[in-house]
Amino acid sequence: MVALHQWDLLEYPELCKTGIGFDVDFNNHETIDLSIKLALTENVVVKDAGAGRLQVRHPGEPQMTPAYMDAFWQVYAGEYLLADPA
Repeated sequence: MVALHQWDLLEYPELCKTGIGFDVDFNNHETIDLSIKLALTENVVVKDAGAGRLQVRHPGEPQMTPAYMDAFWQVYAGEYLLADPA
Protein backbone atom coordinates (compact mmCIF):
# COMPACT_ATOMS: atom_id res chain seq x y z
CA MET A 1 0.00 0.00 0.00
CA VAL A 2 2.97 2.34 0.41
CA ALA A 3 3.51 2.25 -3.36
CA LEU A 4 -0.08 3.41 -3.89
CA HIS A 5 -0.64 5.93 -1.08
CA GLN A 6 2.88 7.11 -0.16
CA TRP A 7 4.78 6.53 -3.42
CA ASP A 8 7.20 9.37 -2.63
CA LEU A 9 8.76 7.19 0.11
CA LEU A 10 9.91 4.83 -2.65
CA GLU A 11 10.56 7.38 -5.40
CA TYR A 12 12.92 9.96 -3.87
CA PRO A 13 16.41 8.85 -2.72
CA GLU A 14 16.42 10.95 0.48
CA LEU A 15 13.01 9.61 1.57
CA CYS A 16 14.13 6.06 0.73
CA LYS A 17 16.83 6.39 3.38
CA THR A 18 14.61 7.75 6.17
CA GLY A 19 10.96 7.21 5.23
CA ILE A 20 10.61 3.53 6.17
CA GLY A 21 12.32 1.88 9.11
CA PHE A 22 11.91 -0.88 11.65
CA ASP A 23 13.17 -2.04 15.03
CA VAL A 24 13.32 -5.64 16.18
CA ASP A 25 13.42 -6.77 19.81
CA PHE A 26 14.09 -10.47 20.31
CA ASN A 27 11.94 -11.77 23.16
CA ASN A 28 13.26 -15.32 23.10
CA HIS A 29 14.17 -17.98 20.51
CA GLU A 30 10.62 -18.08 19.14
CA THR A 31 9.14 -14.56 19.26
CA ILE A 32 10.04 -10.95 18.48
CA ASP A 33 8.51 -7.52 18.90
CA LEU A 34 8.54 -5.67 15.58
CA SER A 35 8.06 -1.90 15.27
CA ILE A 36 7.53 -0.47 11.76
CA LYS A 37 8.08 3.27 11.31
CA LEU A 38 6.63 5.17 8.33
CA ALA A 39 7.09 8.89 7.66
CA LEU A 40 3.53 9.42 6.40
CA THR A 41 2.32 12.66 4.85
CA GLU A 42 -1.01 13.92 3.59
CA ASN A 43 -1.68 16.64 1.04
CA VAL A 44 -3.95 19.40 2.35
CA VAL A 45 -5.07 22.51 0.47
CA VAL A 46 -6.23 25.39 2.69
CA LYS A 47 -7.87 28.51 1.19
CA ASP A 48 -9.37 31.62 2.71
CA ALA A 49 -13.17 31.26 2.45
CA GLY A 50 -13.83 34.79 3.71
CA ALA A 51 -15.44 35.97 6.94
CA GLY A 52 -12.58 34.45 8.98
CA ARG A 53 -13.27 30.94 7.67
CA LEU A 54 -10.92 28.50 5.97
CA GLN A 55 -11.78 25.97 3.29
CA VAL A 56 -9.84 22.72 3.78
CA ARG A 57 -9.58 20.11 1.02
CA HIS A 58 -7.71 16.79 0.91
CA PRO A 59 -6.86 16.04 -2.74
CA GLY A 60 -6.29 12.45 -3.77
CA GLU A 61 -2.80 11.02 -4.02
CA PRO A 62 -1.18 11.32 -7.46
CA GLN A 63 -0.98 7.92 -9.10
CA MET A 64 2.31 7.04 -10.71
CA THR A 65 2.30 5.20 -14.04
CA PRO A 66 4.20 1.94 -13.61
CA ALA A 67 7.24 1.35 -15.79
CA TYR A 68 6.69 -1.75 -17.90
CA MET A 69 9.55 -4.21 -17.97
CA ASP A 70 8.56 -5.71 -21.31
CA ALA A 71 8.67 -3.35 -24.29
CA PHE A 72 6.36 -5.67 -26.24
CA TRP A 73 2.89 -5.73 -24.70
CA GLN A 74 -0.72 -5.45 -25.86
CA VAL A 75 -3.98 -4.89 -24.01
CA TYR A 76 -7.14 -6.70 -25.05
CA ALA A 77 -10.78 -6.53 -23.95
CA GLY A 78 -11.99 -9.92 -25.02
CA GLU A 79 -10.94 -10.20 -28.66
CA TYR A 80 -10.58 -6.41 -29.19
CA LEU A 81 -7.12 -4.88 -29.17
CA LEU A 82 -7.20 -1.74 -26.96
CA ALA A 83 -3.51 -0.75 -26.79
CA ASP A 84 -0.35 -1.65 -28.67
CA PRO A 85 2.89 0.31 -28.07
CA ALA A 86 4.31 -0.61 -31.47
